[in-house]
Amino acid sequence: MTQLRAWLKPNHLTADTSDYTAVPDTLGGVGLEQIIADMQFQGVELQKETIIDIVNRFNRLAAQRVTEGYTVNTGLVNMRPMIKGVFHGTAVDPEKHRVYISITQGIDLRKAVSGTQIVIQGVMSDIIAIHSVTDAFTGKRDGSLTKGRNAEIRGAFIKIVGDGVGVGVAFTKTDTGTRTLLDAHDIVINEPSRVLIMVPASLAAGTYDLSLTTQFTGSNKTLKNPRTVIYKTKITIA
Repeated sequence: MTQLRAWLKPNHLTADTSDYTAVPDTLGGVGLEQIIADMQFQGVELQKETIIDIVNRFNRLAAQRVTEGYTVNTGLVNMRPMIKGVFHGTAVDPEKHRVYISITQGIDLRKAVSGTQIVIQGVMSDIIAIHSVTDAFTGKRDGSLTKGRNAEIRGAFIKIVGDGVGVGVAFTKTDTGTRTLLDAHDIVINEPSRVLIMVPASLAAGTYDLSLTTQFTGSNKTLKNPRTVIYKTKITIA
């Protein structure tokens, strides 16, 4: 059985203060190469290039079939072609009439969903908070990060906004106090609950405090003064 971790978020659409909705604690994106690596770890002996070629051919032929008018069942999903737009006669207007594909869960996906356990980690706060930091290269969430690789910060109200002093993501070495503030281009994704950064390759090995400073409020207005949150777990750079 797999586990899907989630945070509870107050449901402001109701007056009931005990009413919450669950927000999945996503761990980042996984592409074809990562899935292939998982397959090989489980014992598949085909070369990566061979599997990629097979999957690409499968995707291309499945897309061809469904756009020809077939309903395609891959086991994972069911796909069927649809046409959107109102017709006034037989003429097709590319600006108004579009083909799209309706996708629903297949039996394999339904089985996976039915076998997934929801694990509630707590209630999201309305104040700035860092809930987790994940090394996107290793998948570890124990505080260890890889230099020159991506790290995913999950939390609440953590979008980097403003030009106040210290705004951004910083690593502070615990033994020397040396503070390294990330350049703007090292912030790859900048969202209210998710910030993806590039860990500087120049960081020396050691233990760090990871801090995030922002003037984000969740609205069009920004805070007059930046606020800072420090992640509770020490960051280790090998």
